[in-house]
Amino acid sequence: MWAAGALECLPVSFSCIVRQIVKTIIFILVGVGVLTLLTLVARSRRKTQETRALLVNAKIAVCVLGANQSLVEQAESDYSIYLKHFPKTEMIKARDFMTLFGSLGSGRFNIIHLLAEYDENGNLIDETGQALPVAAAYESFKAPYRLFFYFASSIGTERKEALNSILHSTRDSHKGGPLDLVITIERGTAFADFLNQLVSGFKEGRLLNEAWLRIRPQDMGAPAPADEKGPWALLLLDFRKQAKK
Repeated sequence: MWAAGALECLPVSFSCIVRQIVKTIIFILVGVGVLTLLTLVARSRRKTQETRALLVNAKIAVCVLGANQSLVEQAESDYSIYLKHFPKTEMIKARDFMTLFGSLGSGRFNIIHLLAEYDENGNLIDETGQALPVAAAYESFKAPYRLFFYFASSIGTERKEALNSILHSTRDSHKGGPLDLVITIERGTAFADFLNQLVSGFKEGRLLNEAWLRIRPQDMGAPAPADEKGPWALLLLDFRKQAKK
């Protein structure tokens, strides 16, 4: 009778063991999942801290492509604003793309601020008439130490079709790696004041999205001021290091 009773208990004991094994596996999987999540959060925070530290001491190139005197004057004004906050700011005047790329390639610039003319298709053009798509220029300057690329000259609202093409192509290019991008549609009449506030935010360690929306909350959906003077721009941001807009 004892042997028979023992045999009758075996299936119950086996079932208990199986349940315990399943619980243990679930516990381990949950633990691994939580640990992985914490590791990713810590890594993201560390990356953000590193980006802020790099931003505070950024090396900046303010560039003008071509000989358009109006753009040269705007670039010189923008350069003086950056220089007030960042001593490692350089002014680059280039006649053509080859000269521009060579100058930028020789320095580890964290921020590239470029003014150039556009053709009717929304491509950048140099003094020789050579055209280069915005996405191609953006792609050319990706590097681990870059923070963002600021196309600071007005492309103009009259190029609506070109803007749609630029937006799609730069979004596709943006997927290939992190680099924040600003495409200016219209600089507006108060660009210098805006840029000064924006750059001041960089010096305090605010990332592009944070500094931008601090000045222009209307770009997040807040009511726009009645006397809004610009700028009007497209922002493509690396959400791995920025708060989502």
